[in-house]
Amino acid sequence: MDRISSFIKNLIALIGLLTLLFAALIKLGDTVKPITDSGAIQLVASWLGVAFDPFFRPRYSSGLGFAYYEVGANGGKTDDGQLAPAPAYTGQLPSYQDLVVGQVLVALSDVNLRLAPNSIGEISQTIKGNECVKIVSKFKELAPAQLRSAKSGGWLQVVKSSCS
Repeated sequence: MDRISSFIKNLIALIGLLTLLFAALIKLGDTVKPITDSGAIQLVASWLGVAFDPFFRPRYSSGLGFAYYEVGANGGKTDDGQLAPAPAYTGQLPSYQDLVVGQVLVALSDVNLRLAPNSIGEISQTIKGNECVKIVSKFKELAPAQLRSAKSGGWLQVVKSSCS
């Protein structure tokens, strides 16, 4: 009986350790293809804001990535923020808070899509000027202290899209 209870305790400890390792690997993996179609794995990955692949293969061909959106102090585009609502840019941009999932944005010049929602994340692809993306999720709004001279900004998870 002691062997069985000892085995169960060790098994529970091993499962806990593997869970922590799995969570750490997901965080390190940035945005990659899912390992399985398991709803549990996808739920954990989406909760952490990433997907998981045991080989850490980036999703270069999917068109999915993170793009930075920013509104200047004057309400217009900035050097860092080169996305605007499609179909036409009128000079005044909506704030990050006013963007909605499913909204189409047009690139005013080249926009890098990154594997992670930060400026040091690996670039997966570049959207050319006048190409469009659709907002998949509003990933991370930046606090005012994080914005240099802009009044609004943050990271969006986007996918390539038609402009209409």
